[in-house]
Amino acid sequence: MSKKILVISTSLRANSNSDMLAEAFMDGARQAGHIDEISPRPILFVVGDRAHSRFFSDVAYERALEPKEMLVVEDAEHIDLYDRRDRIPFDRLADFFTVNMK
Repeated sequence: MSKKILVISTSLRANSNSDMLAEAFMDGARQAGHIDEISPRPILFVVGDRAHSRFFSDVAYERALEPKEMLVVEDAEHIDLYDRRDRIPFDRLADFFTVNMK
């Protein structure tokens, strides 16, 4: 595989089709079970400490092999990491991509 980084994102919004998409995503993840094959490419999981979807990242993090890192953003719900620029850890994202895109 020629790519060095894989970016996976989900955006779960209450009372929307996101619930169906999240279920489909998890079904696919359970069936595929290939998160361990991402290694040795680094994975950065970014999650809000109050995100209702945090369990997705927790499960994926536990299944992933090294190198992996979990960045928990304090005082943030899931959607804050899309909509609230003051909560998005741009510096940490830039660091991660700078180091891992060499």
